[in-house]
Amino acid sequence: TALVKRYPHNGQAHLLLAQVLLKQTRYREACRLAPNSLDALLGLAQSLSFLNQHEEAMRLAQQARGIAPKLVAVWITLGNIQKAAHELEAAIASYEKALAFAPGDWKVYRALSHLIVFKQESPVFELVKACIEKEGISDRDRADMHFLLGKAYLDIHKDEQAFFHYEEANRVM
Repeated sequence: TALVKRYPHNGQAHLLLAQVLLKQTRYREACRLAPNSLDALLGLAQSLSFLNQHEEAMRLAQQARGIAPKLVAVWITLGNIQKAAHELEAAIASYEKALAFAPGDWKVYRALSHLIVFKQESPVFELVKACIEKEGISDRDRADMHFLLGKAYLDIHKDEQAFFHYEEANRVM
């Protein structure tokens, strides 16, 4: 809603808000019909967080955590909501919990990368390098992996390698 208020003549902003509100309505109905549906709980939590309704979003994500405490998507969603609510330490802890359940999931490192400084010994380097050339990876994921490596290399002051990965990310997109 803040985006629409700031740019009242931007059709894209209005369309995005309409899509989020429609999803929110559908997820609310899904939660009413199936209160333990993880897809509905997490979808509604994400929609509410996007609308800056972080308290309710957090409550729903925590409800999902109670249903599936080892599901990586629950911890990533919870971390994303905490990050949006500026609860950065809690977000880092949630992402680290996701990594405990899925140490090979590069997308968790992508979420975490906005909140931490990578160190030389971080597994992100080998993990993402192994994933980046696999068959069947979408261009979007490949670009995201390059952006992640670019940020990680900047963190350890390897600017040339960082620049290479940023260039690759832009080339792929």
